[in-house]
Amino acid sequence: MSTVRIRLRGDRSPSPCVAALVDRLAGESGLGERQAYRLRLAADELATNVAEHGYRWVPLPLELIGGVSADRVWLRIEDTAPPFDPRLHVARSTEPTDQPDRLPGGYGLLLALRSVDVYEYEYRDGRNRSTVAMSLSPEPAEQS
Repeated sequence: MSTVRIRLRGDRSPSPCVAALVDRLAGESGLGERQAYRLRLAADELATNVAEHGYRWVPLPLELIGGVSADRVWLRIEDTAPPFDPRLHVARSTEPTDQPDRLPGGYGLLLALRSVDVYEYEYRDGRNRSTVAMSLSPEPAEQS
């Protein structure tokens, strides 16, 4: 399979495009239903955070790039927002606190990054690059 690249604008929800791309990749790779759901969850959370927090819904470029390799299905989100490594934000959002005035939020990224088998981040050439991936391994049978 060749790499798929979708160019979006940051002033619209990326969710429909993320869903369509993950569905396509899952169908071409045989990725299991639960694995595809987890990949979609992570990619949607990351892409939506770029549009909402990185771009503040301004029509700046956002790209979704995805593909299938021999052992995994992957999807990368590229943007030109200020540098932001979600792993550092997740570490701060999980610190225990007794402060009643703690702002809500931050748990979407935690859930997203824990949902996938692989998460990679880099900031290069003025672009954030977040890659999520799921291994192409059989899913365990459902328990009754």
